[in-house]
Amino acid sequence: MAIGRPDWHSITTISGKYEDDFKPILLDSEGNLITHLRGWYGGASKDILLDAQGRIVAYLVGNLGGTPTPVALGTDGKIITVMQGDTGVVLKTVKVDGDGRMIGVMTGDFAGAVKTIALDTAGNMKANLVVQDLARLIMRVSQGPILEGDLGHVFGGVGSADILDISGAGTILGGFLMHTTGASHRTCSVRMSIDGEDFTTRKFETMMDYNTTDLYALPTRIIHYDDDNYRYIIGFVYGWSFDTGFKVRFSEAVGASTTVGAIYYSLIT
Repeated sequence: MAIGRPDWHSITTISGKYEDDFKPILLDSEGNLITHLRGWYGGASKDILLDAQGRIVAYLVGNLGGTPTPVALGTDGKIITVMQGDTGVVLKTVKVDGDGRMIGVMTGDFAGAVKTIALDTAGNMKANLVVQDLARLIMRVSQGPILEGDLGHVFGGVGSADILDISGAGTILGGFLMHTTGASHRTCSVRMSIDGEDFTTRKFETMMDYNTTDLYALPTRIIHYDDDNYRYIIGFVYGWSFDTGFKVRFSEAVGASTTVGAIYYSLIT
């Protein structure tokens, strides 16, 4: 055939109507469709422009109060954007500094009123912690008043008894227990329980032998040991904290005796 293709190939010429005439639709050397793009503006057909790289040249407009307004570009072709925020009454333009960083005014709620967060001259945020405007931060544990737990108990014979039972969370501030009898009771002992965990101290005589008279030698320490007049005094170390409860249990190993004393503590409020 004259077209230079095998007989089974079909050749089609596509035409389009231009005014009252038909025009063949053009292809480039690679077979790509050549298109003349147009748009409608102001009641007339306008050519869509391309740049030297074949990209569509766009003229962007936005709606400003019902009026079409051109979108501004910088010298590098970037869209220039003015950001605004709603104050609840009017729109306000968001400010930036000389480096283009957004400037923000931080506020917080104070007694139902909005207050601006203050900065110093170096730009550091000022903080008034716990209503203390001090050069240094002073901290203290806020607990309830000092309470006294009575350790008085009378034993009629050998046995053990909880002589103090505190419920709640708090801190032990110190205390003492004096044990008096009519005979040597150096084998008696005291046991503390903190949050359900028991801690058994040594017997009076063992604590004396180990010289546990220093403040933090044990949770309890020997203050006075008189095995001639049968008087024994134990001191309770301060600073022990508890979350659910604190107990003192005395174990009488000999016979009739009396305990007196007190634990001083505070509960977290």
